[in-house]
Amino acid sequence: GLAGDGDQEVPMTVGPDGTIYVKRDGGPLYALTDTGAGFSIKWTSSVGLVFYSGHMGVGVDGSVYIADGAQLARLDPATGDELDRSANLVSTSTLNPRFVIDPAGTLFVGNGGSNDGRLFSLAPDLTENWSVLVPGLTRGGPAMGRFGTLVIAGRDFELMAFRSDGTDVVDATPAPFGLSVWP
Repeated sequence: GLAGDGDQEVPMTVGPDGTIYVKRDGGPLYALTDTGAGFSIKWTSSVGLVFYSGHMGVGVDGSVYIADGAQLARLDPATGDELDRSANLVSTSTLNPRFVIDPAGTLFVGNGGSNDGRLFSLAPDLTENWSVLVPGLTRGGPAMGRFGTLVIAGRDFELMAFRSDGTDVVDATPAPFGLSVWP
């Protein structure tokens, strides 16, 4: 039994070393090790100790990314200590991120903001590369396609796709191409 809300609404993830990361609404983040006979707690962190914190993820170096208020935090996978923190990624609500991480470690983060929905490109240390407005971005998030094509949608079925070289949008300028509005 883990502290927090009894139903598992926050997606779990597994690191490259097999560590299982679990967070329940209102509870701490747990790093668990599968012993073969059960699970042991490797560490816990109070970062992200809010009722709902959206998705979390693991970077190419094993770093753990989790929302904390209006910011994203990067945690050490061995200890749970905070390594880095982003600037505020949302201004009208709590950050409810959905993100993908490319092979170079760049994070593409949808902030879950309805009125201030944005897609961010963040370096592994959570410094901002660029961002672009995505109106009505409440539950969706970015998807990484073949050859680094990044796709995201907001309200009214508006889809945006970006060319990416695997680390950032080509020419470091977020410019939608193939924008389509469906009836």
